[in-house]
Amino acid sequence: MTPALLEKIRDLTQAGATVLASGPHPRNSPGLQDFPRCDDAVLKSGLEIWGDADGTNVTEHALGQGRLIWGRPLRKVLADLAVPADFQSDAPLNWIHRTLGDAEIYFVANPSNGLRTAVCSFRVSGKQPELWNPETGEQRNLPEFSETTDRTVVPLRFESVESWFVVFRHPVGRATGENNFPEYQTVAAITGPWELRFPPKWGAPASATLTNLISWSDSENDGVKHFSGTATYRTTFDLSGAKQNTKNSRFFLNLGNVQVMARVKLNGRDCGIAWKPPYRVDITDAACIGMNSLEIQVANLWPNRMIGDAALPEGKRFTWSSWEQFKTNSSLLPSGLLGPVTLTATGKAVVGAN
Repeated sequence: MTPALLEKIRDLTQAGATVLASGPHPRNSPGLQDFPRCDDAVLKSGLEIWGDADGTNVTEHALGQGRLIWGRPLRKVLADLAVPADFQSDAPLNWIHRTLGDAEIYFVANPSNGLRTAVCSFRVSGKQPELWNPETGEQRNLPEFSETTDRTVVPLRFESVESWFVVFRHPVGRATGENNFPEYQTVAAITGPWELRFPPKWGAPASATLTNLISWSDSENDGVKHFSGTATYRTTFDLSGAKQNTKNSRFFLNLGNVQVMARVKLNGRDCGIAWKPPYRVDITDAACIGMNSLEIQVANLWPNRMIGDAALPEGKRFTWSSWEQFKTNSSLLPSGLLGPVTLTATGKAVVGAN
């Protein structure tokens, strides 16, 4: 720990802070600035803050108006201090909290690779919970929550490794909608056939036709099997009789499994990049009643091409690396658009599709 940081902790403790430590005091500075006096300063401040606390026999050391605690469970320490939990959840989530002016800002993240719903309790009351999307910047009020005298309870939903900002800054107001998150209804399956086009000079054929979506690494064509780069899928689908019964209905294209990221264009309009699960993009403004032209650019990683190059003489390889990490028998990575590709809608949307 740097001397400056440790001195700040010492000053806070002397001023009345309760410091919770998870281990013994630091003994060295991470840098060489003012070496070796920096290490002496760290050791001196550490001994001053930790004192004789060893985390086992002695778990507390007083300093000025504050104290350091080491070796007691956090839940017990907070109970002894009569401090209610800042954040609680009935599912394991990662979180951090910052106060900025009159606003309470919580960053809450799902650490798992899968859909997760959670009832979250925040140590805030009397303020409207807002959901801020860190990916898009979208901000909206959350209509579904409950309050006690000192807490706000909000049900949240997270896709795989998804995160949200939950912000409290205004008095409780009236939010539109009944639920915090929309329900997605599958209204059509887009099954192809797919025209797959590859860029020139990278070993793959100019194009191929797929009746089913498969990984490039499962292709019988060596150029496709070992292709690395960006290839383009094209198909058309018919939205005959599409209609929206509410103004809040939105249409989304769900790409299913993508290895590893994709850009979606519908009827020549860029609908955005899908780079993480659930690989879903909003196509409301681009979709039209009748025939639609869909283009999906998919980029994979480099290993498959490098594995293929390992079996080629140096003069015929497509890639070069100072370290040949891959061998001819190395496992190929799944690549491309694996699907299934579906059209979903929120709100009371009804679609007839072919």
